[in-house]
Amino acid sequence: MSPDLTYKTSAAISPKHASVDEAKSLEPRLSHAGDACTRQAKVESIADRWRRENAKAIASSNVWADQEGLPLERYRQF
Repeated sequence: MSPDLTYKTSAAISPKHASVDEAKSLEPRLSHAGDACTRQAKVESIADRWRRENAKAIASSNVWADQEGLPLERYRQF
């Protein structure tokens, strides 16, 4: 058996189609993805802090609603 002599060569292909150019312009950039992750982490951090700071008030409101019922419950249609 003779060895398999497969050679890889590269070919430069220049896209001439508008759809390929459009796709290139829409491809996500790594820096944008990093910025999005940073923004999401910041939003989650702010939301977590708000929940911690307001946990007592929310618990108090829930206890009141459990004891008294919802203020406009008689108008609910479900």
